[in-house]
Amino acid sequence: MTYVAVFMSCLMVMGIVALVVQTIRSAGPEPLLKISAAIVSSTFASLLLVPLGFAVALTMLVE
Repeated sequence: MTYVAVFMSCLMVMGIVALVVQTIRSAGPEPLLKISAAIVSSTFASLLLVPLGFAVALTMLVE
């Protein structure tokens, strides 16, 4: 079960990274827009990683 949790968390991280990259690409040609998009999307991504890490830790502790 731990392997499944780790695999799913890796898929989630890859999805989050793809979301961040796509957000930066679609921000437009201006550097300030790209910087702003990078800050907002990385903040959102870090908020998504907290419960993901918690779920993986709980899965490892239960087994």
